[in-house]
Amino acid sequence: MSGPPLSSTVAARPAAGTGGGGNAKLAIQLGGTTAGTEYDQVSVTGGITLAGELSGSLIDNFAPALNDLFFMMLNDSNDTVIGTYAGLAEGSSGRFRQHGI
Repeated sequence: MSGPPLSSTVAARPAAGTGGGGNAKLAIQLGGTTAGTEYDQVSVTGGITLAGELSGSLIDNFAPALNDLFFMMLNDSNDTVIGTYAGLAEGSSGRFRQHGI
C-alpha cells in the first residue's frame, strides 16, 4: 500500500534526502498532478545542496500525460541550489517506475 504524499518545509542548506550528505535518498511518489496531496513536494527555506540519490515511483495507477510538469522541490526565493543528484546532470530528466497500490 502506498503512503500519503509528502508536503514539507526543510530548513536552510540540508542535503536533500534523508540522513543528509552523499548517502541521502529522496524518494518521490506521483499519484496525480496536485502538489502536496497527489504528489510529493519539498519546500526549501534557504539554500539547498543536492546530493545522493533521487528515486521516484508512480502510485495509484497514475499515468502522467506527455506535458505534465511536477515541481518536486521548491526553493523559497533566489537562494542558491548547489550540486546534483547522483547520475542526474542539471536540467536532466528521468523516468519513474510504476508502483502497485
